[in-house]
Amino acid sequence: PGGEPGGGAEDAARVAARLVELWEVARVRTRDPVPPAQLRALGVLAAEQPMACGRLGARLRLTPSAAGRLCARMEDAGLLRRGRAETDRRRTELVLTPAGWRTLLAVRSDRREVMRELLAADRGTPGEEGVVPPAEPGDRGTDGERPRSVEEVEALEALEVLREMIVERLRRV
Repeated sequence: PGGEPGGGAEDAARVAARLVELWEVARVRTRDPVPPAQLRALGVLAAEQPMACGRLGARLRLTPSAAGRLCARMEDAGLLRRGRAETDRRRTELVLTPAGWRTLLAVRSDRREVMRELLAADRGTPGEEGVVPPAEPGDRGTDGERPRSVEEVEALEALEVLREMIVERLRRV
């Protein structure tokens, strides 16, 4: 009623693209102290350690030789430590070192702060020019040419919930 078909989906796609764009800007604005592969490895190990190098490689979708080189570089950098598995002394396992934890937490903190700034700037504050008020069916779209449909309003509300979830997740990371 009142809106063109697919308008809500188009708005949802625009907002989703904007969230991806904001994430990319946050990634670029933070200076990571380690390469992306090492950062991903730190994240995997933080969630599930101790872990064998082969398992880490599988989780990162690396070949066994690439995983071995990655683990060696990270060990040389002091980010992880290899040790014998307690349950099977023939196996070696990886654990994060204090430096590995500090690196991961610092990167997450930096990215979280940049994302908060970007989301706050993107949303604006009430009363600022350019801020889109809560949508209601029948309201004009952002282009001012057609009223919002119920589907568009629902899509925008869902995206707002998604944005809030992302912000909350960033607070906890």
